[in-house]
Amino acid sequence: MRLKSFTAGSTQAAMKMVRDTLGADAVIVATEPAADGRGVRVTAAVEPPDDGFAAPQFDEIETAGRVQTLKRRLDFHGVGADLSDMLLGEAANAGAGDPALDLAAALDATFAFQPLAPERGKGRFLMVGPPGAGKTVTTAKLAARAVIAGQPVAVASTDGDRAGGIEQLAALTRVMEIDLIAAETHAALARRLPGPEDGLALVDSAGFDPYDPDAVAAAADLADALALEPVLVLAAGTDPAEAADTVRALAPLGVRRMVATRLDIARRLGGILVAVETGGLRFSDAGVAADIADGLCPLTPVALARVLIRDPDARRATSNDLRATA
Repeated sequence: MRLKSFTAGSTQAAMKMVRDTLGADAVIVATEPAADGRGVRVTAAVEPPDDGFAAPQFDEIETAGRVQTLKRRLDFHGVGADLSDMLLGEAANAGAGDPALDLAAALDATFAFQPLAPERGKGRFLMVGPPGAGKTVTTAKLAARAVIAGQPVAVASTDGDRAGGIEQLAALTRVMEIDLIAAETHAALARRLPGPEDGLALVDSAGFDPYDPDAVAAAADLADALALEPVLVLAAGTDPAEAADTVRALAPLGVRRMVATRLDIARRLGGILVAVETGGLRFSDAGVAADIADGLCPLTPVALARVLIRDPDARRATSNDLRATA
């Protein structure tokens, strides 16, 4: 089933656009005011023409009802029209019969998922992102996961400018009996970090203005000098437009994966979807609780789908949903 949205000055005009574009067999999925408050936006669905492939057939009314349910949830999260239409089209084709599973299939078809957990105790990662996104706590959670798994891990911080930055991470690593590495130069830090085959290396970077080209270049130099993979740390609940701008500004870093923090307290998650789409990133892990030892989970399509369609007032369901499907 193919979905497409049409915006016009009136419902009659939008319906004419539906008929002219999709034909008389189109099914109206949703009708709502246009985003700018002027006119109306109509979303319609139509089965693609038979090309010789015997595709499964689903009841159009039932499918349209599930798609409309998902559309309301995506609208609540602030997912933009283009991305929403893409996800709804994939969900309609999934035909799982359950909105969460339909959405999971759509997320799996649209995005890539690559948690940091399957690195088998190896990897060199630099946590980057806007100030206050949760880089330091995420670094500590990743270190705790390695310690619990019995894997060697080295933790370093370059956050010497922020008052208490290194002290906060040092206090967390001290509990895990890890000596925090702090070095003033790239060369000194490189000498103290383990080699790529010698274990896991986690570096917490100082928060910087993502719109400052010099600050971005400095972070890129650090990642290059130490052969670190930059991992974006972004707080769930970030405004979608701001998230997109942030990812574009950080493009020179070559970020490939994103850790989403604060899924246990955020109500609207459109920003993390838009960030991943804008940057062509992969979903990695999710912060789901304040607990350092058990507050980080690999993010999967099913887990993310369940969080997206949940009752926004049922906040406690977030960490349970993510852990149950990790």
